[in-house]
Amino acid sequence: MAMPANRNRPNKAAMSARGDERRLGSEVRCGVRQLPRGKGRGRGNIRCARCRRCVSMTGMAHDLVHPPKAHPGDHIAVLAPSFAAAGAFPAVHEQAMRRLTEVTDLIPVEFPTTREVGATPLARAADINAAFADPAIRGILAVVGGEDQITVIPHLDAGLAGRDPKPFLGTSDNTNLHHWLWANGIASFYGGSSQVHLGPGPGIDDVHVRSLRAALVTGETLEITEPGESEDVGVDWGDPRALNCFGEREPTEPWSWHGPARSVTGRTWGGCVEVIEWILAAGRFAFDPSVLDGAVLIIEASEELLPARHIGWIVRSLGERGILAAVNAA
Repeated sequence: MAMPANRNRPNKAAMSARGDERRLGSEVRCGVRQLPRGKGRGRGNIRCARCRRCVSMTGMAHDLVHPPKAHPGDHIAVLAPSFAAAGAFPAVHEQAMRRLTEVTDLIPVEFPTTREVGATPLARAADINAAFADPAIRGILAVVGGEDQITVIPHLDAGLAGRDPKPFLGTSDNTNLHHWLWANGIASFYGGSSQVHLGPGPGIDDVHVRSLRAALVTGETLEITEPGESEDVGVDWGDPRALNCFGEREPTEPWSWHGPARSVTGRTWGGCVEVIEWILAAGRFAFDPSVLDGAVLIIEASEELLPARHIGWIVRSLGERGILAAVNAA
């Protein structure tokens, strides 16, 4: 499977519910080091320098637990691991919560920092830990992204997430949490946020309804198709019109394809390209690139809209890190 290279980024943040479209997360609580090739189990193993336990496997043998789906009437945590847009723009958030129940039959549960603008990283991490620790919570949905979630990750408890894995959905800055979950062996869904995809406008787009339900409830496989139109910027969430009006939409351009005409099947890896750069710079990808052997690299740019040249620098660095050589398609 090659990946489209459309600069219009159609269906930019549609929630992916395909079984092979799960992203990465990173765990560095104990500090890790890579074993020399030939030592330990397999090639390129990672061993925790403090507890001496092997914390990763090589190649795409990196096993992932696929959290079970929720059932009608179950509770879903709605968290703000980054920006608490629910507190800054409550009307859109409250509409999103009503719609979430309508389309999934799940009951949203807010935590102390869901609406707390400016909450500390430690407080936000406490809510994530509490959501994983609560057996009544059967899924976690991020309100929106942000730009400082990287400071939340060191305060997370991998043991809690591992004992009761739950589907997590989010985009953008939530790449940090996806990466952390992946490194701890838990699959997640890169896509969707309540404040962007559920709350604004006259209703939820069908592509988001279907993928949200598949990720959280049904587990069905969905084909990724052209959405027909895209919206880069919606109505300001502080404007009352945001509750019943979409932003300016335009037809999407056809997908474009580059490289050899071949079919590739594999897990996807990636997320927000700027956040991937931060994760690598912070030393939170403590794996040999071979862990991505056979993967499909998927990246998106944030709303900051970095110049194409800057995006190119980041992608070039991924190549120097060995990631581009490991994946089968991008």
